[in-house]
Amino acid sequence: VGAENMEYLYYDHYPFTGTETVRSSYFSDMETIRKVAYANGRMKTGGFSQTGWWSGMRKPNVDELRWNLNTFIAYGFKSISHFCWVSPKQVSLEDGGEDMRDHVIDQYGNKTEIYDPMVQYNWQIRQLGSLLMSIDCAHAYHSGDSIADGVEKLPKSFFIQPEDKSSDYIISLFNSKDDSERYVMIMNNSTSESKKGKFLIDANAGVASMTKYSTTIDGNNLPDPTNLNATLGSLKEENISVANGYIEEDFLPGEVKIYKLKEI
Repeated sequence: VGAENMEYLYYDHYPFTGTETVRSSYFSDMETIRKVAYANGRMKTGGFSQTGWWSGMRKPNVDELRWNLNTFIAYGFKSISHFCWVSPKQVSLEDGGEDMRDHVIDQYGNKTEIYDPMVQYNWQIRQLGSLLMSIDCAHAYHSGDSIADGVEKLPKSFFIQPEDKSSDYIISLFNSKDDSERYVMIMNNSTSESKKGKFLIDANAGVASMTKYSTTIDGNNLPDPTNLNATLGSLKEENISVANGYIEEDFLPGEVKIYKLKEI
């Protein structure tokens, strides 16, 4: 189509295989897409979540789905599609198919156990949408003892560091469109473990405080799609002090936290 006509750089790479907790090449591909897009005019990026299973793959649970969606957010992706929302007809390997089944809605038209959580996740991302579309991911750093190949390792000089160096996090640096503001996202890079994390803030980094953005949507508070102006709601904004030189946060598996930096 020509570079001048490209609006999104989109790809698919599914993480939950039959033999791995997370496919070993998952993040290296994601980093390639992020890096190429950012270097070429901060092109918008998009990808596909994995909601079911097929030959060689396994079905993710609710925590893994949260993790999958938030990896896209932590890497600055602007569009997330689900593969699939409605399962296609199941066709066996013997009959030339992939034996695909049990996505958000199964091959018989029934809602599966991930339907309600996925509806909630979708609305939460929709509420975050205006913020996420206005910032771009300059770096997605990984910390911990088991860092994937092909990603950026958290530099020792970066102004925010997990106190527990062995714990797996993604700490991403974002810039506003005009580069006047900086944002940080911290994601618990575990598909199964909740965490209480302490993060040290360099006193010489010039960060006076941070504004934390949180969604106000939960399973008991879903917007009305016929009246979004009145029911989508706004993000919660909370001032976070860094006067003590650290912040502490509780994370669900795969949960991401979003902060805007107030710099001196």
